[in-house]
Amino acid sequence: MSFANHEVLPILGRWYLPTLGRDPIYNKKNVDLAEIRVKTVMKYLDGYLQDHTYLVGERLTIADLILTAHLDRGFQFVSSLSSIGG
Repeated sequence: MSFANHEVLPILGRWYLPTLGRDPIYNKKNVDLAEIRVKTVMKYLDGYLQDHTYLVGERLTIADLILTAHLDRGFQFVSSLSSIGG
């Protein structure tokens, strides 16, 4: 949960909140840097989940659910179905 709350959620927010007008000052450089950081974290998670079914242990935990919720909420603002092949 700590990883999701302290690493994933803040950078997702820095990526999508300015595009929604929820940041008083839109700074394209900061948004682009946040996008790069999100993609770096996603690559890390992809690599980790290549060898592990779940984030912690051998069954579904609250860590999996919280990370999934954060990713779902964040990516709904920065991805469209056409951009991910849907």
